[in-house]
Amino acid sequence: VGEKGIKDEDLIPAMGEKHQTWITKDDRSRVQHEDAILQAGINIVFVRGLSHEGRKRSSLVRNTVNLKQVLLMLVTKLDAIQDELSSSNKPRYFILYLRGTTNKPEYEKHSTLREVWESLSGSN
Repeated sequence: VGEKGIKDEDLIPAMGEKHQTWITKDDRSRVQHEDAILQAGINIVFVRGLSHEGRKRSSLVRNTVNLKQVLLMLVTKLDAIQDELSSSNKPRYFILYLRGTTNKPEYEKHSTLREVWESLSGSN
C-alpha cells in the first residue's frame, strides 16, 4: 500500500474491499487475524524466510532470504499465483519460499488457513 505503520487490523478489511492479495512475511497473522482474514475474504501469499538484522529468527523460518531473493521469488512465481487466483472463486493462501540449496523459488497452494498453519508448523 506504500505506507508504513498501517496496522494489520486496518489493512485486512481495506484489502478485502478492493479484492487485493496480501503479501506478508508475518506467519503469526494467520492466528492473530484469522477472523478478519476470513471475513474480508482476502488471498494471502506468505513469504518464508525473510528476517531482519538484529531480530531473532522464528523457529518456523526454514531459510533466511534477503530482499533481492524475495523479489526474485515474486517475479518468478507471481504470474503462476495470479493464474491460480483467477481460476478460483474462493480465497486462496500460498507459501512462497526458496527450495533447499538450489534456491529455486517455489510455492505451495492451500485452501484453508489451517492448512497453511500445519505447513508452516511442519506438521502434515
